[in-house]
Amino acid sequence: MATTEKQRLEEKQRAARKWRESNPGNDFQPKYFKKVVDADSKEEYYAYGPEHGMRDYWKDRRNQDFEHMEDLY
Repeated sequence: MATTEKQRLEEKQRAARKWRESNPGNDFQPKYFKKVVDADSKEEYYAYGPEHGMRDYWKDRRNQDFEHMEDLY
């Protein structure tokens, strides 16, 4: 049963990726992290949270507010 579920999830992920590739402008956008450039090192990294204009995972979790998330399962 676990193998069947694993295959179902993988197929769903592949289908979503293929759909994004064939529909420009619908790229995946992280909900809780934002790519930023470090002022000193000039390296890119992903920064978490509201202080970077992104959603607050812990607030969403506390409020059970995940309607904005993609259907992963």
